[in-house]
Amino acid sequence: MVEGPENPFHHLQQFLASQAETLLMRVGSPPTFYENGQSRDLCPTETDPGDVLSIMKSIAPDAQHQLLKVVGSAEFDMQLPGTLLHVTAVWSEAVKEVRFSKRN
Repeated sequence: MVEGPENPFHHLQQFLASQAETLLMRVGSPPTFYENGQSRDLCPTETDPGDVLSIMKSIAPDAQHQLLKVVGSAEFDMQLPGTLLHVTAVWSEAVKEVRFSKRN
């Protein structure tokens, strides 16, 4: 996994500090913020499978992690100081991604 600004956890920290509503990390595409209907790539580097897997292994409850492995998708809410995140993950042949959405 890449260290520094292209580290997937760095992108999550940027997202939490921003006004963006959604962070999408899709394998093969750069990490992307969505704010007021507009998208903005965070860096030119494409997300790789290891980025998505490492972030999900770190934050997903065990039951959701197992569901992702067996069914290919998982959804859960995650409470952070001052922010409730809704996390949706898909892992299939066609799509490998994790989406973070802020909830008020």
